[in-house]
Amino acid sequence: MRQAVTLVLALTALVVFGWIPPAQAQGDMCTYCNQREIQEGENPYKCPRCVEIAKAITETADPEPRKDRAKIYKGNKVPRHPYYMLGFTHRKALGRVQIKDDTGHVENYWYLIYKIKNKHKDLVRTFVLDVRAYSDRGKNKFEYHDIWIPEAYQEIRKHLGLRKGGQLLSMRKLSTKPEGEENVLPAINDKKSYKIAKIALPKLQPGEEATCVAIFKNFHPEMDRLNIRVRGLTNWSLKVPEYYEAPANSNDRTIREAVLELHYSRPGDEFNHGSDPIRFVKRKWVDDVRKIKADLPGIPKKD
Repeated sequence: MRQAVTLVLALTALVVFGWIPPAQAQGDMCTYCNQREIQEGENPYKCPRCVEIAKAITETADPEPRKDRAKIYKGNKVPRHPYYMLGFTHRKALGRVQIKDDTGHVENYWYLIYKIKNKHKDLVRTFVLDVRAYSDRGKNKFEYHDIWIPEAYQEIRKHLGLRKGGQLLSMRKLSTKPEGEENVLPAINDKKSYKIAKIALPKLQPGEEATCVAIFKNFHPEMDRLNIRVRGLTNWSLKVPEYYEAPANSNDRTIREAVLELHYSRPGDEFNHGSDPIRFVKRKWVDDVRKIKADLPGIPKKD
């Protein structure tokens, strides 16, 4: 409730200082929610409908949505949660296939079989996954990205004994927009409909589980440790900063997000190290902090 009141007060301050145009005259529809008529003598900055929406948005994420939330949002059975986390399970053992080219050269491809699941009973989840691996050999560090190699993918399906039509989603499929959907560019100058950009992302229906594969090319044969990081399973972080610190540059953005790490080791001696097995050690969540640039220009001012 404190957050809801804070949001309403913030909106009021924006109006007072001229950053948001003033509300319409009493008797008109509320400028902000456009869903309720302002009654005579009523404070236009304390629209009950706006307070309800603000309260629903700023509530902390519950394990299951509250039943009374559905009354607030028309057209939607349940509002979106501010936080989400997809279920993630995986095979501990990494697989390997070998592909020979026309010259007889053999390339090794390692793969991780995993499953992601939308554990929510009501909400559809969109997601963007990024799977990378990191290995070391002494002070040397190596990075590998989940890739799409058709020959390696087909060989993996054979290894797993999958029949035609058996689900095994590669990063190529997980990066493809759903059939029938298109990306929509932001309408920056549209002040009437306030349309925003829409990105056609992969979706998981409530309770749906998908079987996936991450493919990596040629882990270093002399590596000692391997760390596979899965980003995009949640928009949550382990730690929340106690206060907001404005960036020095208005285009700078600091992103803190929880990333799942899968740790492996390759014990053995210095001789024929590449043939030693890769053993699963543990999995853990860590916070990853990175900085990005936001270069979207503001709305140009009219003369």
